[in-house]
Amino acid sequence: MDTDVGTIESVDTEMCGICKNDILISEQILTPCKHVFCGGCFFKWMKRRTNCPICRQGFGTEGTNINIVETESRLERLIVNADEWEEYVTYLREKVIETEVILKAKAVEYKLLSDKTHNKGEVLRVKTEELNVKTEELRIKTFIIDSINANIASANYRNRSHIRRFGLQLN
Repeated sequence: MDTDVGTIESVDTEMCGICKNDILISEQILTPCKHVFCGGCFFKWMKRRTNCPICRQGFGTEGTNINIVETESRLERLIVNADEWEEYVTYLREKVIETEVILKAKAVEYKLLSDKTHNKGEVLRVKTEELNVKTEELRIKTFIIDSINANIASANYRNRSHIRRFGLQLN
């Protein structure tokens, strides 16, 4: 008898067997007996019992509940960390957009200034250097955003791995 508990990989939405609410795919728990629950309902149930809330098929021993509580706590921390990274990425994207707007405005300003100046060559050289500095700052911020996105993707992968591993701990 297979006692693995994992997440559902399909794109279909399901209804929780306990609360009857529609479940986001990322929150679906599929039991070995093929019943589907939202993570909140499933973990609350598993803190009290180690069997399926619908058919009562057993998932493990009473010691399993301790592992479930520990795993749930770790997963919650991972989700909070991922949310914090997402907020930081959003903040950095806003800053990149602000910088792009400033760069465009400065480019127009530089053009107008250079048209009015007798020493066009010197003004253009100085303003071009300033633009190059701003462009380099923009490249650095873009690199940071890409790095953070990679960290988020890695955290999401680890999160899914913990969920799958959680299912293996129930054996």
